[in-house]
Amino acid sequence: MDKTQKTVLVDAHPFSIKDKIGYMFGDIGNNFSFNVVNSFLMIFYTNVLGLTGAQVGVLFITARFVDAFADITVGRLVDNSKLHKIGRFKPWINRMKYPLLISLVLLFVPIVKDWALGARLAYVFITYLAWGIFYSSVNIPYGSMASAISSSPNDKTSLSTFRAMGSALGSAITSYIIPMFMYVGASQKISGNRFFWVVVVCAILGYICYQLTTHMTTERVRTEKSEKVPMGRLVKGMLENKALIILVIVDLILVVNQNLSGTLISYLFNDYFQN
Repeated sequence: MDKTQKTVLVDAHPFSIKDKIGYMFGDIGNNFSFNVVNSFLMIFYTNVLGLTGAQVGVLFITARFVDAFADITVGRLVDNSKLHKIGRFKPWINRMKYPLLISLVLLFVPIVKDWALGARLAYVFITYLAWGIFYSSVNIPYGSMASAISSSPNDKTSLSTFRAMGSALGSAITSYIIPMFMYVGASQKISGNRFFWVVVVCAILGYICYQLTTHMTTERVRTEKSEKVPMGRLVKGMLENKALIILVIVDLILVVNQNLSGTLISYLFNDYFQN
């Protein structure tokens, strides 16, 4: 790392419950995008747009490979972005929440079902890949922002706790409340228009959450641009870090289980229980 790199603490109001609650709203906002997509997008693609499970599977696995490079690229861009008067990470959330939430709505446009198969496939590939990239451009700065809100380890621990609370609350809303509006009665018929308007509401709620996050938190720890590290050195360092590899494997298992449960539950209740 560059030895001349400087970190300074700005003169701001002390760390307080306001920062914790504001940071919590960030993960609630993430859930209005991420969990909604994980829980309802596949059944929308198959039951509304008329795509096959194989076609959707190819889309999802392609997106995962793209996300792997997108996350690294976004992380490097964020680390090397210039400091603004409100910090380094909040400007990213302020800018990128718009394309993220717009792309979220575009994923659930029901009129696409009337298009030719080739046009439908092209549309879902473009919009889903775009959504994944935009989500990374919001979630990565949001996750990194905790270290800039306070330099105190105790404060960072409390921010992590409140983030977990926000994740649990957002997950509960998207898992138990939103389905009551997505589906009607015990019919197996899914309304594309209903899905679309519920997602529009989720996008609005996500916008409010992100606004609360950027307005209620303060980046007190300001660090100059990071030294540019060659990609080869980063990859080599990751492969040599056994603890990191284990964490990655565990995270993969957790994410796979989370995504499978979120997706399969929609089909389980809609097609098997018919409720």
